[in-house]
Amino acid sequence: MTVRGVQLRVSCKNGEQYDVLGAFWDEVRKYHPKMLLVGIGHSWENDTFCYLIGKEGGLPEKTIEKVCERFPEAESVRLKVPDGHWDVYRGRLEWLDEMYEEIYKDGPLIYEMERIHENGAITIFIRRKYGALYEYLPQEKRYRAV
Repeated sequence: MTVRGVQLRVSCKNGEQYDVLGAFWDEVRKYHPKMLLVGIGHSWENDTFCYLIGKEGGLPEKTIEKVCERFPEAESVRLKVPDGHWDVYRGRLEWLDEMYEEIYKDGPLIYEMERIHENGAITIFIRRKYGALYEYLPQEKRYRAV
């Protein structure tokens, strides 16, 4: 799958990425509130990683320009992500911190891809090696294989 959109390099020190990426998502959503977008984290190095918000077929050029005005360090990017062999995690946006805490217990990622749905549900696709499907159980603070 090839995704075209707008990308930032963000710091993940002390959980900084949550506020930055929240504002980044809000800015893109301002122009496309109903569009099913995907967020992709990749290229981790030191305490930073790249995060792309886009869609297959690409975001409109005008949207990318507007987002880059608000985030001058952002850039237009086309990224090819591999098909297959993704671990899939499902939960709610308000559980995001807890979900990633669990996800990272198994070590570093190659890619992470997020789909945030209008109803507050989130599906996170993680690329390590082989794929599996997990459902987050917030009351038990763990994942269950589905």
